[in-house]
Amino acid sequence: MKATRKPTLGELARNLGLSTATVSRVLNNSVLVKEETRLRILEGARELGYVKRTVRRQRVRAIPTIALVLPRSRETYRQLFYDPASLIESITGAFAPGRVNIVTIVDGSDIGGARKLGGVDGWVFAFLRPEPELAAGLRDRGIPHVVINRTGPDLPFVACDHGAGMATLLGRMLATGRQVRPFYLGLLPVAEVSRLRLAALGAACATTGVPFGPADQREAASLDEIDPASVTGIAEAGHNALVCFNDIVAIAALNAARSAGLRVPADLMISGFDNTPVLSIAPQRIDTIDLAVEEMGAAGAQWLRARIFDRDDKPLARLVAGRHVPGRTIQ
Repeated sequence: MKATRKPTLGELARNLGLSTATVSRVLNNSVLVKEETRLRILEGARELGYVKRTVRRQRVRAIPTIALVLPRSRETYRQLFYDPASLIESITGAFAPGRVNIVTIVDGSDIGGARKLGGVDGWVFAFLRPEPELAAGLRDRGIPHVVINRTGPDLPFVACDHGAGMATLLGRMLATGRQVRPFYLGLLPVAEVSRLRLAALGAACATTGVPFGPADQREAASLDEIDPASVTGIAEAGHNALVCFNDIVAIAALNAARSAGLRVPADLMISGFDNTPVLSIAPQRIDTIDLAVEEMGAAGAQWLRARIFDRDDKPLARLVAGRHVPGRTIQ
């Protein structure tokens, strides 16, 4: 008996009056097509009896497309947290020896504006979370996505281990043999991460028996608030260690301390976090924790690669502990 011929993708597209590219995107689980059109294509495929061929993708020959969503920042100092180039290099390296197309999107709140980008095999959200509606759409369609340096329920993530970093810095301070009285200096415009690190310092102090409470912390509304008078007040209150939210805050605190005539680290130890390139312009090398952006990017991309090529459905919830980068502000 003669086999029944199966309808083709082209026939399905002609029946619907759409381009084969649009139909292909929907059948390949792209979110870059309007929901109304997506439902229409799926219904048309069912009525026509179109069945998508499943072919196992080869790692080296297939070239997946990865959307990298980066945050928009209007505050200049926030742009100094990490180097996007190092993140892109780590994602590219994770797909070696094969190739990968990386499409960058600034801000992820309006993915509709990115429909012209075509089909996307996987998504990386760096230093931001996807909008809830987008995240739900990605989950429903089985499109792999990973969040870098953010966490959340139902989100595959690779993030900085703030607890390990703060414990390392506190340990370095205690290793000086001094009775450490820490003060945490956070930053309100980056409140989410700042408060995670505050909680991490509190946990490290509790573990080591170092006194630390509500009177030992402050959240500056801007870098301008970190002036000689404020840093002098911290030291005069009996604190001898200033644990800063990040390197930018640490540089501001270091400059303020030196202007006030405080000796660092003799009078006041200071630590940063992130190991950003801007540290090279600090008047004194600041002790910090490397954010390990490359390691986080590589781990997220390796998980994406396994999902795309091997259909590996293992969950991802990984914390990366950055290494201590010694300076001359904890001695």
